[in-house]
Amino acid sequence: MLWIPRIGAAAMAAALSLLPQPLHAQGSADDLASRFEHDSNPIHRAKLLPKLGDTEFAIVRKAVSDGDVSAAVQVLRKYRDQAQSCLDGLDAQKTDAEKHPGGFKELQFSLRETLRRLDNLMGSLTRDEQDQFSTLRKDLEEMDKHLIHELFPRGADGSEPAPKPQS
Repeated sequence: MLWIPRIGAAAMAAALSLLPQPLHAQGSADDLASRFEHDSNPIHRAKLLPKLGDTEFAIVRKAVSDGDVSAAVQVLRKYRDQAQSCLDGLDAQKTDAEKHPGGFKELQFSLRETLRRLDNLMGSLTRDEQDQFSTLRKDLEEMDKHLIHELFPRGADGSEPAPKPQS
């Protein structure tokens, strides 16, 4: 006979709470988008973008699998605009991202993950379909490079960063 230890209901509930929550429990894309749009703090918005980006890219992937590439491009364009608004807001604060990376690093992580997913997705598309995504991919990559420079302004040799142009 197989021995199975008895676990109390509280211990079982605690163990189950550690498991990843399903996507619907984390909030729908509409709920996340609403929270994103109503929050005026660029750091909070940037910290929300990875979750929002995950849900939006799931929609992109589904639209592509359903053959609706134009809908997928629209959703990705919306993500690009959201990321750009976060970046603009963070830049406007004139915060040193190297010393205070909050918001900057979450935005960069989200962009990097979206670029990785987009590269994987584009590999399965025709050349004409890829062309519809290429401009958006370029925009996302430019934002990612900008954030990397903000977060790590010193060169690999430890040299001081070039002075920023005065606006």
